[in-house]
Amino acid sequence: MNRIEIYTSRKKAILLLIAALLFAIGGTYMFINAETFSKYPLILVKSFSAFTVLFFGLGVFVSIWMLLKNRLALTIDENGLTIYSMFNSQFIDWNSIKNFVVKNMGRSQKFIVIELKNPHGWMRQERSAFKRKTMQFSMNLVDSPLSLSSDSMQISSESLLSLLNENLGKYQNKTFLHKQ
Repeated sequence: MNRIEIYTSRKKAILLLIAALLFAIGGTYMFINAETFSKYPLILVKSFSAFTVLFFGLGVFVSIWMLLKNRLALTIDENGLTIYSMFNSQFIDWNSIKNFVVKNMGRSQKFIVIELKNPHGWMRQERSAFKRKTMQFSMNLVDSPLSLSSDSMQISSESLLSLLNENLGKYQNKTFLHKQ
C-alpha cells in the first residue's frame, strides 16, 4: 500500500503567528484609541477593531496549535484522500472526484479545488449546519464544496496538484477496500 502523508509546516506556522500577532496588536491599538479615528463613526471603528482582534486572535491560536506538534494535514492512498483539520478529518474516495484545478484568490492565495462528480450530494450528506454553510460558501466562491490550500503544508501548490492528479489517474475507477 502506497500511502503519502503530508504534514503541516512549522515555518509557515511561525509566519502565520507573526502576522496574526501583528494584526491582533494593531486591532487592539485601534480599539483602545478608537476616538482618534475621528474620520469614521466610533461604532464602526470599535466593531472593525474588535472583529480584527477576534479573527487574528484565532489565527494566533491556530498557529500555536500548529507549532506544538507537526500535525498530519493530508493523506493520499489507493482509496482516496483524507483531509485533516483541527477538529476532524474528511475522506474523499477517488471515484467521487472529477478533477483537481487551481483557483487563485488575490495575488498570492492559491486553492486546489476538488471538483466532485456530485457536489450537491456532498453538501446534503453533511450533518453539521455550520459545515454545510461553509460548503455552500465554497460552492459559490469556487464551484465546489471542497478545496485545499497548501499554505500550511510542507508542499507547494504546484507539487500538491501534480501529486493529486497523478494519484487520481492511477486509482480512479479501481475498487479498493477503504480502511480509515
